[in-house]
Amino acid sequence: MVQAHRPNPPSNPNPCFAVSMAFAPAGGMTFPRPWLTQRSIRLSLHPRFALVPGRPLASHRRHAAAIGRRFVMETLASVRAGVKRPPNLRESVYQMLRERILFGEIGYEEKLVDQDIASRLNISRMPVREALMQLRSEGALQSTARGFVLRRYTRAQMNEAFEVRRLIEPQAAVMACMAADEGDLQGLPRPLDLLTQAHAAGDSAAFLRHKACFRSAWMDLVPNRTLVEAIERFYDHVHVARLLTVGDAAMRGLTVENMVGLYDAFASGDTERVRASALAQLDAMASRYNAIL
Repeated sequence: MVQAHRPNPPSNPNPCFAVSMAFAPAGGMTFPRPWLTQRSIRLSLHPRFALVPGRPLASHRRHAAAIGRRFVMETLASVRAGVKRPPNLRESVYQMLRERILFGEIGYEEKLVDQDIASRLNISRMPVREALMQLRSEGALQSTARGFVLRRYTRAQMNEAFEVRRLIEPQAAVMACMAADEGDLQGLPRPLDLLTQAHAAGDSAAFLRHKACFRSAWMDLVPNRTLVEAIERFYDHVHVARLLTVGDAAMRGLTVENMVGLYDAFASGDTERVRASALAQLDAMASRYNAIL
């Protein structure tokens, strides 16, 4: 009887090759699964993943399965203990692109192409593609024939987003006020001072950057992260108005005034004042945007 030929393992396997073999059918080898490398913590080359010459493939598979099970158990234990894992490539690219959008560093005429971004970052294309698709699903980007661009919302869509934010954002500010102590509020004055300086200097780029930093500082105090994600989703709807009006000195002055009022409300610890301040800020922004656009 002719025995079927089984190819020898490669001499320099992919870091996740050994783990992917744990999921291979008994009759043969498999190639690394994309989700193993992109959606889990990236495994570095390590001697324990090396394929030992002469060892049967089934032995490699059992060894990799044991390592995989231990890896999953350690990860779950870290999650239960509240230990944050470092962001993977997709998350890092997503955060970088989202910050550039919020800081006004990406214009409406700029096209975001996954291959170009991957080349500049010297990484593979897939994490960039996944990050762009996530931004698209969140409403920040829209697809074009080649790449992605900032999504343009109509005035009606923008006002609908304001209506939703009026329902949930003041409550988020109240929750942040209740959860914060005096030490937590120490991170708010600095971006507020820089925001005021950027307004006085007429620096639109710095104004958007420090405005986003102040907002992120108090949103980080909200204990309900699902609520924060919902707010951020609708926050992107008014980004078109934000970019078009940042050059207007009156609009910048109104923003500074509203944010100073919100900080004073946080410092007072009065939740009803915080709610009223957050609501007044949203109403003033909606009114000003509609008057300019």
